[in-house]
Amino acid sequence: MKQVAIIGAGPSGMYVAEALLKRDPDCEVTLIERLVSPYGLLRGGVAPDHQKMKSVGVYYERILTQFQDRCHYMGNVSVGTQVALTDLQAWFDAVVIATGASEDRALGIEGESLAGVYPATQFVSWVNGHPDGMGHTFDWTARQVVVIGQGNVAVDVVRLLAKPVSSLRSTDIPESRLAVLATSQIETIYLMGRRGPVQAAFTELELQELGHIDGVTLGFNPLDFELGEACQTELTLPDSNKARKNWATLGTLRQCSPSSGGRSIQIRFFESPVRILGTEHVTGVEFERSMLDGPPGQQRAVGTGVRHVIPADMVFKSVGYRSIPLPGCPFDTKRHVVPNVNGQVVDENGVAVTGLFVAGWAKRGPSGVLGSNKPCGVQTAEALLASLGGEASKPRGGFSQWLLEKGVKWVTFNQWKQVDAYEIQTGQALGKPREKLIAIQDMLGLLR
Repeated sequence: MKQVAIIGAGPSGMYVAEALLKRDPDCEVTLIERLVSPYGLLRGGVAPDHQKMKSVGVYYERILTQFQDRCHYMGNVSVGTQVALTDLQAWFDAVVIATGASEDRALGIEGESLAGVYPATQFVSWVNGHPDGMGHTFDWTARQVVVIGQGNVAVDVVRLLAKPVSSLRSTDIPESRLAVLATSQIETIYLMGRRGPVQAAFTELELQELGHIDGVTLGFNPLDFELGEACQTELTLPDSNKARKNWATLGTLRQCSPSSGGRSIQIRFFESPVRILGTEHVTGVEFERSMLDGPPGQQRAVGTGVRHVIPADMVFKSVGYRSIPLPGCPFDTKRHVVPNVNGQVVDENGVAVTGLFVAGWAKRGPSGVLGSNKPCGVQTAEALLASLGGEASKPRGGFSQWLLEKGVKWVTFNQWKQVDAYEIQTGQALGKPREKLIAIQDMLGLLR
């Protein structure tokens, strides 16, 4: 039976596993995950007030249970520290890297390292109760916040900062996080983008939610909506459906009546960050007014020389993610992905690396939604099976035995389900979907 290891049990890893198991009954898959919990961003990255989106976890669980004789989960095993990639290559016929993109892209401007300036991923992991977010702290005395970037993650950050805690108590945000959010003194949040409303990366549904937050007023700069000829043409292009929906939604939001008191969300376009101000702690962000240059659909932001400062007590950077290298695996340092052809990893000369594959954001960059990982995973699985043919050379159970001899203890799927059941039971008593255990040691302690 062919032995395949998948590094990462997030959506991309789960879809590769499903494709392999369905296409080849002679294939056995081992999902290796550094956390105790499976499903990656579904648990630790999806906004906690988007519980409906998290329901896809039932689908992933079905994969692990339907194929339990050929699909094995190994949680709490870190590849790169406890286990080397070469170890996996020695024990498996093929290895798939599905580690995602966990690092924020830098702005590359002065003042980025000041206190009070945070990557968006830090807030996302903290508010979701991700173990990686345990050490993160934020300045909740801040009254004015600037969020740089206009993708869906940036909108998530703005929305969660703006919402009253009372509306978040039915989510799976841990109680300890809700208690901290309740102390927030935030009054105004700026959502800043360097291009125009036609080019913004957020989606219509995310945008709409900003108009339905109790006690929050939306503000805009009317100049941002004076579209040039290229933008007007761009809205008519066949592939501009998302832009047209965003434009229509922005038109609706601009008509919303202001709320009395409460918080304010100011959405600004054509603003490029130049530098972050302050000596030790951030005091503001200097922006340069930008304009668009280039043909419709390919317009880029260029500076106009007109600058201004927005005072800020706290800044979140949300301009994209990038993958980090896995020791022993080829890596494209410019694109921050694993170089590949249809999922087959290639070296710097473009030569296929035998038995090594990649899927998800590590393969194609941080793009698409959760469902985008399914066709991506199928493509990788098909390339993998085609490369192996009908032959298998590795013994069943060899890796598990080797781990035992090394003294590495892993968490099985059934053990994770014990943690899962405890979280759900605890959460239901609080009127929420679950109350997450944050620390890995607490999860392991429950199992002990």
